[in-house]
Amino acid sequence: MIFLILSILCSTSILLIFKFLDHLKINIFPPIVINYLIATIAGSLISLDNISVSGIYNSNWLYPAIIIGLMLIIMFFVMGWSTQKAGITVTIVAGRMSMVLPMVFSIIYYFEIVNFTKISGIILALIAVALTIYRNDLKKSYIKYLYLPIILFVGMGITDTLVKISQNDYVADSEFSLFATFVFSISAITGLIVSIIRKNNIKTFFNPKTLLFGILLGLVNYGSLLFFINALEFSGLDSSIVFGINNLAIVCLSVILAYIIFREKIRIINWIGVAVSLLAIAILNFA
Repeated sequence: MIFLILSILCSTSILLIFKFLDHLKINIFPPIVINYLIATIAGSLISLDNISVSGIYNSNWLYPAIIIGLMLIIMFFVMGWSTQKAGITVTIVAGRMSMVLPMVFSIIYYFEIVNFTKISGIILALIAVALTIYRNDLKKSYIKYLYLPIILFVGMGITDTLVKISQNDYVADSEFSLFATFVFSISAITGLIVSIIRKNNIKTFFNPKTLLFGILLGLVNYGSLLFFINALEFSGLDSSIVFGINNLAIVCLSVILAYIIFREKIRIINWIGVAVSLLAIAILNFA
């Protein structure tokens, strides 16, 4: 359970860092690229004894890792664009609701036990997410940009599903750290290539605030994936439950911290959503 808690804390920190970047009017592209470079370095230091080019090349998880690495950085940018064009509420709904895809996949593909308690927890989870992130401005979103949150929903769902498949079928327990490191290295290389194509001013990458937030983002980003993979393997819970608790807790904690740190206005319906989240977490934990 400790790995799941650490994954939740790291993932929530990512959202808070993006909030700080928006608050400070810092372009998100340089910190995102720096973040993947730092995550790769951190992972390399942790996996130093296991790093082998031939070992990676001959591993069963090489191609899934490449796809996940590409998907991660693409989804980071889609999240940014969707927030700006379609609205933050629709974006959060799409991102958190994506948990449905890996949960359903785990139940169908891995024949995880389905009972009334688990179904009730999943239904409560969906209701909790909707209530917690509800905003009156949902209808004001620009219809012509709704393809962005749709892409985010499908993309994040596919990414989480691929992580589950890799953890269950391809990655050995001793390779979790190496796997996460390689995934982030693919994201880092992709970000650098995009930077060159876009001809980004290299000076922007060395801005003190950009560097600071990029480094922080990289550390918690690496931790979120590594701890989540370990949670899937060692928590003792079904994958569908891990996905549900992870997403619910992130939403719940993000709302509370946004209220405390940024004094964001939270309506009564949002607090009801937080309460339902806690209930759903408890139900899923004992399903």
